[in-house]
Amino acid sequence: MGLQVCSIVNESSIDKAISIALKNASIIGFDELNCNLIISAVSEIATNIIRYAGEGKMLVEVSENKRGIQITFSDKGSGIHNIDEVMIDGHTSSKSSLGVGLGATKRVMDSFKIESKKSHGTIVTICKWLPISEKKFQYGVVSLSDPNYLINGDGYLIHKYEGDSILVAIVDGLGQGEPAWKSTELTLKTIKKNHLEPLETIIKKCDKEIKNKYPESGVAMGLLRIEPEKLTFCGVGDTFLKIYSSQNEYFTNQQGIVGAFRLPRIITTEIKNIHNSVIVLCTDGISKSIDRNLLNLSYHPHHIAESIYKNYRKVYGDATALVIKLK
Repeated sequence: MGLQVCSIVNESSIDKAISIALKNASIIGFDELNCNLIISAVSEIATNIIRYAGEGKMLVEVSENKRGIQITFSDKGSGIHNIDEVMIDGHTSSKSSLGVGLGATKRVMDSFKIESKKSHGTIVTICKWLPISEKKFQYGVVSLSDPNYLINGDGYLIHKYEGDSILVAIVDGLGQGEPAWKSTELTLKTIKKNHLEPLETIIKKCDKEIKNKYPESGVAMGLLRIEPEKLTFCGVGDTFLKIYSSQNEYFTNQQGIVGAFRLPRIITTEIKNIHNSVIVLCTDGISKSIDRNLLNLSYHPHHIAESIYKNYRKVYGDATALVIKLK
């Protein structure tokens, strides 16, 4: 399919831009709902170009893995003077657009970026990825606070990206209650923001953020990157990971606390041949002595997580059991 370019100079060229984007989205397998979301985004941004810049162009590119579509719009107009204002819901370009607004466009796309400079024009880049099928990836999680606290200091993240990869995080804030929760939330936001970085880099950035904002706190954390043919894992503190496959592998994190003292040298483990595996990530509220023979790995991951929580939860502390099944 390659890179396709469409000049945007009038209303009819907006229809052409929509047609090009729709054709590419349909070819790689987007369903009707997601095709309509892409159409709405193209209409909104292209109409902005006509109204505010007079003319511009659109570039459409399908990702190398054929799992996503990136659309870049550019113009040489006067630029956007207040990006925050145009991102407000209800702020649409004109009555001739589909009326979704740039704020809504950002939410329905997997990535959305605006670069604008006064008198030099604007570049808007949007991207949409095909969802990862539940036939290949399923997960379930149970995460509850210490019985003596209302707020859970544990947290987790399942971030799918590029149509075929997933970043998984499990985080245990130091202590319990609100202070632990604040450190965990900051860590999860930092992880998501930097999800394309190497795992060790993500941990270092989390360490820096916590030291800057909550210097008296810290977290234990584990990161797992799932790619089409391999897993990559690393972590610091007292969370752990088990892989139930033909070899039944177990990994614990390196000693230390992210955000407190000096980080250890981060060691990353890579595993190939990952298909037909069940992966368990837990915080220290779950005992490490999980007996594979007592787990029914044929169950849905949520039921496996419930079983682990019920049978291996410690008396005190926040506790999280996250289970992933790869097929």
